[in-house]
Amino acid sequence: MDSPGWVHEFLGILLEKKLQFAERMKGAKFDVVETGGGAGSSTVISPEIHRTFCSRTTGSCTTPFTDLGFTVSYHTCGGTRGIEELIIQNGADASETLAPVSIGGNQEPWEMKEKVRGRIALIGGSTSIPS
Repeated sequence: MDSPGWVHEFLGILLEKKLQFAERMKGAKFDVVETGGGAGSSTVISPEIHRTFCSRTTGSCTTPFTDLGFTVSYHTCGGTRGIEELIIQNGADASETLAPVSIGGNQEPWEMKEKVRGRIALIGGSTSIPS
């Protein structure tokens, strides 16, 4: 964060590797391809840092997989509060894991469900989400 140019350059290198991987996946059969990761969780970084550093590359690495017909899940280790719209904007088909506050997440699964209102699939966290 102290050297944003360096961070963006490094993330660009990682993105290029992921894009090369996506290209090699043509014809592969997967149920779901996961992208994102715990480092982008709002239990680890602020929504503004997520917007500045994660959002720039996340959509770019999601699109090649969706273009190949894969279902893409964006992983946040349960830290979704404040980045719900960013998760939707990244183009993934699903957001996971919906970890309740009681096990380390930062919002209840039904809170996330209400905020995204059917615009993205939700995976994990609770066997009973009130309707």
